[in-house]
Amino acid sequence: MRVLRAGLFAVVVLGAEACTPGAPPITPCTSNEACAEAGVGDFCQFRVGDCAGDSGMCVNRPSRCVATPRTTCGCNGGVFTGGCAAALEGVSVQRYADEPNGQCP
Repeated sequence: MRVLRAGLFAVVVLGAEACTPGAPPITPCTSNEACAEAGVGDFCQFRVGDCAGDSGMCVNRPSRCVATPRTTCGCNGGVFTGGCAAALEGVSVQRYADEPNGQCP
């Protein structure tokens, strides 16, 4: 297992399939629709706090999540039980409620 970091993104790579020829490229995006049009992933994930939508990466939504006690504020104004739960709905994280000034609106 490897953890790749780019800015505030952290991607966990399990196995070698992401490094093999023919693996899907990392595709920048500005919306979920852009990923669908490109045929790469079904969710445009932005860095935490980047709700303006100008620097995301196309990824697949998780198929399931384990609830965490970390209240997460989504870029859509929703409140989730962790970043995975937000991603499950195709929503990027605005902030975590346990951070300074982090209460969800």
